[in-house]
Amino acid sequence: MKYLAEYGLCIVKNVPNRENMIRNLVELIAPLEKTIYGEIFDVRVDVNPVNLAYSAAQLEFHNDLVYYESPPGIQFLHCLKFDESVIGGETLFVDGFQVAEKFRREHPRLFDVLTKIPASFQKIHNHQGRKIFIQHSKPHIVLNHRQKIIGVNWGPANEGPLRNLTEEEVRAYYEAYLEFYKAVNDEANIVILILKLKVTNFNNFSRLPLD
Repeated sequence: MKYLAEYGLCIVKNVPNRENMIRNLVELIAPLEKTIYGEIFDVRVDVNPVNLAYSAAQLEFHNDLVYYESPPGIQFLHCLKFDESVIGGETLFVDGFQVAEKFRREHPRLFDVLTKIPASFQKIHNHQGRKIFIQHSKPHIVLNHRQKIIGVNWGPANEGPLRNLTEEEVRAYYEAYLEFYKAVNDEANIVILILKLKVTNFNNFSRLPLD
């Protein structure tokens, strides 16, 4: 928990590759929170994926469930199968807090825009026969009363049309958005991890966009 608090990411090795082990690990820390995908779900490549995560396509950096008003605080990923012959499959992490702090120093005006003008996030699809429509608006960067960064909301694949903004606000938003997009994808900020058998990582939902 110390590493999670300080760095937003923790790696746990030698977790047995049995399906219920992730539940046992999670419940040592906090109760499981049910989402639209249930409590625990498998991420694997499907022939007809209903979600980008179930395809072989490369994902952009994102916070999972960014379209929730109050998403779970911690996400766990447990590797149950691994093939050494597979090329690719890396998990990429970016420390959103570090990127946002640097962005504040280098682009204070644009930083201010991303803390005030709300982005729109949405999830619209069918999941196992259930129609899902979730929409929520919130800024990309969240500050507390002391102006400390306490959240970064990032999810290009789940962004919807901006709502209730003036033309001036829309222009300001996209100017700031494009510059922050470059910062998030700067190779200097990326940590690469290959999840192998019996390895679990867990990360702060609101801090670490992952790919």
